[in-house]
Amino acid sequence: MTAATSRPRRFGIHALAAAATLAAAGAVGSSAAAAAPIPAGLNYSQWAIGVPPQSTVIGDCRVSVGPVRDPWASFPNYRKIAGVAVACSTRKPVIEAYVYLQKWEGGRWVQKGNRGYGVLVDTYGSGGYRKGSQGLCGGAGGYWRTLAQVRMGASGWWNVTSAYARDPAGC
Repeated sequence: MTAATSRPRRFGIHALAAAATLAAAGAVGSSAAAAAPIPAGLNYSQWAIGVPPQSTVIGDCRVSVGPVRDPWASFPNYRKIAGVAVACSTRKPVIEAYVYLQKWEGGRWVQKGNRGYGVLVDTYGSGGYRKGSQGLCGGAGGYWRTLAQVRMGASGWWNVTSAYARDPAGC
């Protein structure tokens, strides 16, 4: 099982927007809120409980990938969200990342939902935040993983994948 080797398209440098929030926060806890997809590209502060992130060192940067905690729904009604975080020991002119949620189907990894995207300029990394993919309901069962495509400075693009895990629940 290997990660995709194609490079993502480059969209140029954009200023990183402030952390997005959901306007429908009052619906949290209802089954309708748990079923609604979460937009891609939000920032998250916690990894998922029970599934530790996988970390890979690339140059002087540590890239961590794995599922992030759905802050709007708890077990067993949470959405599946892939996340990526980057921490470097030296300042980089740019750190750019795409993050994908993937499910094992038909003998291959299939992207689910929209990828997340983030870019940071003149920085050491993403700090305490993880960039997320679109959060989706996937039901219980199935094998899931995170794929991130990242570049730090002039390092070129790197594919980093998490270990796969069977999910016992989810909306």
